[in-house]
Formats: sequence, C-alpha cells, structure tokens
Amino acid sequence: MRPSLTSVAESMLDLIAAAQRGLRQTAADLRQSADDYDRTDWSAAERQWSAAPGWSTPYDWRETDVATSSAATVGGSGAVLTLVPPPYVREAGEAEDNLKSLFGTINTMIEKLTGYDILGTVMPLLLGDWGALKRIARAYGELEVAWRAVAADLGEGMDVLSEHWDSSGSGTLGASRAFDYHLRSRWMKAFEALAQTADTMQQMCESMAAQYEHTVKGLLYTLTYFLSQIKKGLGKIMVATNWAKLAAALYGVVSSLYDLVVDGVKLAVEQVQMLIEGFEMISATVVMLRHQMDGDFDALKAG
Repeated sequence: MRPSLTSVAESMLDLIAAAQRGLRQTAADLRQSADDYDRTDWSAAERQWSAAPGWSTPYDWRETDVATSSAATVGGSGAVLTLVPPPYVREAGEAEDNLKSLFGTINTMIEKLTGYDILGTVMPLLLGDWGALKRIARAYGELEVAWRAVAADLGEGMDVLSEHWDSSGSGTLGASRAFDYHLRSRWMKAFEALAQTADTMQQMCESMAAQYEHTVKGLLYTLTYFLSQIKKGLGKIMVATNWAKLAAALYGVVSSLYDLVVDGVKLAVEQVQMLIEGFEMISATVVMLRHQMDGDFDALKAG
C-alpha cells in the first residue's frame, strides 16, 4: 500500500510544482502586458495573449465584466494558504490491548525464557496503524480546501481586473478577453479539478482506513470468541468426572479449534481481499492521474 500512496503523493507534488510554475509565468506575462501598455505598445500586449500562447481562446468566449466596490479595487492579500500537517492519532491501541490480554501471559513466559518479545515484534506487523491512513486523508482534505481557496482568489482577482482592462477597442479579439479565458476557464477549472482530486484521495484513504480497522477488529473478535470457547472446554476437561464428560469436553475443544482455524482463515481471506481491492483502486487512480497529466486524453478532446 505504501508504494501506491507514495506514488499519489509524488503526483500531487508534481501538480503543485506545475501549478506554481504556471501561475508564476502567468503573473510575469501579465506584468509584461502592463509594461507594454505603459509604453502605449498595444500591439505587444495583444500579441502576448492573442498570438504567443500555446492555447487559443474559443471564438464564442465572452469576457466577464464585474462591477466591484471601490474598496475591492485596492486588492487584498490573496488566498491564505497555511497548510498545517494534521496531528497523528494512534488508533490501534485498543486492538493491541486486546491482543495483550489474550496472549500476554504466554508472551511474558516466552520473554522470560528467551528474552524475545513476540507480541512487541509481531503486533506492528499484524495490526498496522489505520490512524496513519486517516491522517493522510485529513492532509488531502486540507489540500482540497487550499486548491479551492486559490481558485476563489483567482476569480476575485479577475472580477477586480475586469472593469479596468478592456482591450476590445484595439481592433482584435482582445488581450483582455484572452486573459479572461486563460484565468476563468483554464486556471480556475484546473484548480477545481485539483481540489476534486484531493477530495477523491481523502475519501479513498478514509475508506481504506475504515476497512483496515474493520478487518483487524473482526479478526480479533473471532479470535477472542473461539479462545473463550476453548478455555471453557479446557475447564470442563479439568473437572470431568467420567469418560463421557471428558470425551464431550475434548470434542468441544477440538471443535472450537477447528472452527477457529476455518472461520478465522475464511474471514481473513475475505477481509484481506477487500483490502487488496482497495489498494488496487488507489493504484488505478494513480495511473489515471498520470495519464491525465501526460496529456493522453487530449486526442479525445480534440476529436
């Protein structure tokens, strides 16, 4: 599972870096246009947004002009993006306590004889920690909020800019119109898509954490139940007063052991299969995200 989550995280980092580069370039191009206008070089500003970009403005795109208050035209500080790592909460403690109560005595005896703590070594491998998955999910939730904040900030910025930049009188389709399309249709939608991707990862991690927790607790419940039955059978063996009661008690212990193995293995296989399918879902999402980033769907959009 770790490779899948690591791959998703790396994809997200690539997207963040791409967004950073793209917005920096957009800001630099906008400053260049402002400088061109200051020099009354309208043709240069028009070329900056109408001819130079690798994308084109749809012919039917209509520039959005929004009347804003005088206070809004001053401009704000922009989106506040303070991403704080979610706190780690260990949630496997109850399961560990249950295992210790079941095997603590035996583990203590083995540790005294051999110096080897079996439970201390095996528990992290058996139980894992679904609390870590929930932490990752919360991190993606914060990332979703951040993406949406950037998109909203871009929209507010365009609303302020719209009533101060109208190049339709230049005789072309207009640089302001092209920039309006670039921000409102390309970048704002891109950040909305990024937010949706982060939300998808949050839901997937939360789902996997819930399945993981259910698997561990289900196995522990099965183990606890059958061990209690075995203890009862052993108690009956100790107090059996005749061969018939002894045979019945032995049969009860053997039957419980058999059911423990059969039902425990069946439950483990079903639950592990469910987890594997969850991991495959995350891996498939990673592959799809990579395809989208590499532009493999462009032919479908172009027809």
